[in-house]
Amino acid sequence: MKPILSNLAVIFFVWTNVALAGQVSKTESCSNPYEAFGLHGFNEPTLTATGKAPGYFAVRLTYLPTFRHPIALRYERNGAKTTRRAIVLSGQFGQRVGPVAFEKTDSPSVAEIDDIKKAIGDAGYWNLPVTDNVRGADGDILIVEVVSNGECKGISRWEPESRADARGLAKLVDVYVGLFERAGIWQDVSP
Repeated sequence: MKPILSNLAVIFFVWTNVALAGQVSKTESCSNPYEAFGLHGFNEPTLTATGKAPGYFAVRLTYLPTFRHPIALRYERNGAKTTRRAIVLSGQFGQRVGPVAFEKTDSPSVAEIDDIKKAIGDAGYWNLPVTDNVRGADGDILIVEVVSNGECKGISRWEPESRADARGLAKLVDVYVGLFERAGIWQDVSP
């Protein structure tokens, strides 16, 4: 059973690359990567600018380690309303993802979300291609979705920390590791 589930991880990685690669660089709504491969356990919505207030901003970081707990972190600002939601699933992505082991939702400050929006821009996120050519079987997958200025962009990376400088990911790695640590969920995936 273990090889079959590890194969599902590979299939998911390929699917996210195909789904995201098929998406134009920026759209009004992001493709929801949770709609396949048993990731409904995150209970996360599709990110979209449709029907949102001007200035709506959202970022969702999903980290899928083959042999550790899958985690997701979403920040949103819709007018004056802010949301931070952190989720850790109980299983392993390469095996069974399992139900929610930890979930916390709170309201960060508007300044914190504005700082995140700036950090993502400063990390060169909007200039990154949707995918890159780094591939593998067992390993960690990062999915980043951002809705800003009425547009959505999603990217997927296998082993984003590997050769991060050469791949133009070093600043983005610093951003997501910092956010996961701030949310108290990075220890669930970091060895």
